[in-house]
Amino acid sequence: MYDDNGFWVVKERGMKPEEWMYSDCGGRYEFADCDIVNTIVREFQEETYYAFPFSVRDLEGVKIRREYIIRDQETGNPTYLAMLVHADDVPFIKMDPKAFESKRQKCLESNEHNVSAYFPSFELVFLPFKEVQEVHFKHFGYRLRQIYFKWFPTKTQ
Repeated sequence: MYDDNGFWVVKERGMKPEEWMYSDCGGRYEFADCDIVNTIVREFQEETYYAFPFSVRDLEGVKIRREYIIRDQETGNPTYLAMLVHADDVPFIKMDPKAFESKRQKCLESNEHNVSAYFPSFELVFLPFKEVQEVHFKHFGYRLRQIYFKWFPTKTQ
């Protein structure tokens, strides 16, 4: 999700304090999703720990301003999808880092198989376009880097 000033990303810290990267809230298409819109909803919910609940029905009529689909070269089936919507188009989703962290903590605490050493810290952050300089850009994950240059090529100048 983005607005005229920047976009929301997940910031993932590595095992060492100086290791971290930004990633998007997209993900892999699964056959059980049946269609791309279901993939969008499922992946967004999973990536944000269900902190911002909405359904496929909520997306009816929402303008998809930008999308990025990676397809299997042999089958042509979608394997990865990211969709970007302007915040004005989805007023029912209020991105809130505190809600994200609260849901994340509840999820980790309720999982008896959680080995905290294997789960780096995640934060939901708003990244202003003006801050996407070399300092932040070098921490973009592979997909986010591709998506950013496809969707916002003029924002880094």
